[in-house]
Amino acid sequence: MVDISFIIPVHNSAKTLERCIHSVFFNPTNKTYEIIAVDDFSSDNSFEVLNELKGHKPNNCIFETIRLEENVGVQKTRFVGLEKSQGKYVYFLDSDDEIVPEFIEKTINKMEDEKLDVLLINCDVIEEKKTSTLIAKSSFDHVRTYGAYLESLLFGDFGFTSTHVYKSTVFDHVKINELPKLSFTEDLNLYIEIVSKTDLFVGILNENLYKYYMAKNWHKSKMNVSNANDSLYVINKRYEIVKSSYSDKMNVFRRGNLKACLRLIHSVKKTKNIARKEKKLLLQQIRNAEVVQVVTNLSISEFFNLQLKDKIRYILYI
Repeated sequence: MVDISFIIPVHNSAKTLERCIHSVFFNPTNKTYEIIAVDDFSSDNSFEVLNELKGHKPNNCIFETIRLEENVGVQKTRFVGLEKSQGKYVYFLDSDDEIVPEFIEKTINKMEDEKLDVLLINCDVIEEKKTSTLIAKSSFDHVRTYGAYLESLLFGDFGFTSTHVYKSTVFDHVKINELPKLSFTEDLNLYIEIVSKTDLFVGILNENLYKYYMAKNWHKSKMNVSNANDSLYVINKRYEIVKSSYSDKMNVFRRGNLKACLRLIHSVKKTKNIARKEKKLLLQQIRNAEVVQVVTNLSISEFFNLQLKDKIRYILYI
């Protein structure tokens, strides 16, 4: 039996693949694991690098490489790997990141001991020479207070595939083919769909077991019209669920999503990927969205409670 499947979407990642794959190879464990690396029609030699690395796999590793005949995006690429996976547990690993040496033993033992369906973990964020922790302690406290589903709606702090280890059976309850084809914030959308199943057991392991390499000004460099609309879609989806089913938590949602709305507007404002005229229309569309108006309609006391960076963004952009 395969204990855990690492599904790795690959697109023009030849320079980082060795670091990524070796981080799995060098996890000291007797457990059986598989790597399913899906090359999303790369234009570099990523697929050749994958096949070369496959020849150095440990004995307890199953390594499968798949080459797609067209570029389909990261979400669909992950799902191609998911369909091929055999592991009891599933982890989506990005090809430019890595896991720490204790990952396999710590995550599987925790999930086995507590019979979990989803395990929430933490990550190091490495941006140039600076290292920080991705998820604040307060976010784990939110999970303990509200539960995993409400946390995903009210705050969305665990909107990264890197923070979730899944039992493979949870995907039996998600209609993957019916999910919207998002290219941005698709991680959070999938997580919401999964943890909306009330019979799932979600556990917490607040340890940094993943190294997430973030490019400088990542949000601005990735931002375009499509990605902005994807971000707004997921924020609005969460808002509509809270409004219809958890209206008593609306003030918590407002506080929990102000930063996300301000960051979205800031990223659109600063990106160079959108023409000026189109950017003006997009910013107007975002600001006019009901969820953004609700979240950014602050009282004087709420404004003064903001962090300095958010105060500045609020004054400049709202």
